Amino acid sequence: MTKTAATLTLLLSLTLAVLPGVSKDKNREWQTGKLMSVEQGTQAGPGIVTGTASPVVIPTTYKTWTYTVETDTMVYGFSAIGKGWHERPRHLTIGKEVKFALGEKEDAWLLDDDGKEFKASVTKKATKPAPKS
Repeated sequence: MTKTAATLTLLLSLTLAVLPGVSKDKNREWQTGKLMSVEQGTQAGPGIVTGTASPVVIPTTYKTWTYTVETDTMVYGFSAIGKGWHERPRHLTIGKEVKFALGEKEDAWLLDDDGKEFKASVTKKATKPAPKS
């Protein structure tokens, strides 16, 4: 092998070794649960400033959606800001299985019915009560 070919091989190996660490598409540990409910809420926004001579701040709010997902042992609440101009909830069906992955701290990702991933925050994490016998 020539020196140039060896250098190219080494650079290619190093590039392939580093790429998984900087890749945007991380490997997530997906879990499956049942979507129990979707609830609408609001969150205060930063406000809109209008005017130049005497500026006025108009308060704003965003629609938020809380998705309650139940597994065999846990109940999770995931909150996300509405999608799009009308701040609609994500396309999910109550009573169907939903895939989700927990990240660091309060981060979570869910897959909607179209297979699109979206980020949410974990707002509730509770052990599911044992069934009564």
